[in-house]
Amino acid sequence: MQELRHFEEEIKWLPAPQAKQAYSLAHRHYCRAQKSLNPANTTGNERLALSDDFELAKQWLLAKLPSCGELVVVFENGDCFTCSPQFFIENWEDIFLPTRDDATVFAELDPFIMFHCHENEIEVAQRIS
Repeated sequence: MQELRHFEEEIKWLPAPQAKQAYSLAHRHYCRAQKSLNPANTTGNERLALSDDFELAKQWLLAKLPSCGELVVVFENGDCFTCSPQFFIENWEDIFLPTRDDATVFAELDPFIMFHCHENEIEVAQRIS
């Protein structure tokens, strides 16, 4: 939370009950054995190995993200915040510094889900459950 406090105008940290629900949804779609999204309850999974070409990654993500509604960003320790897709696409590389843990991002109004692995990979899919 401290590392992202400079975004306090653009993000909203979830209170404990809502964070618990968000973490539960993220955890249900996460496969610890593979450090990926769970193929049993996601579909259309696509991966991108991140390199130093952040503009390419940004364009790839832009094509996958829903354009409306809020996104929920869930860190492995249970800290969660909401933000707009526009904010997310403009700031994703600052949100996911290499030193941070894995994180899951999902849309509130769309089945979109994304897993960011600390090993510099992004996986996107659609939730089916």
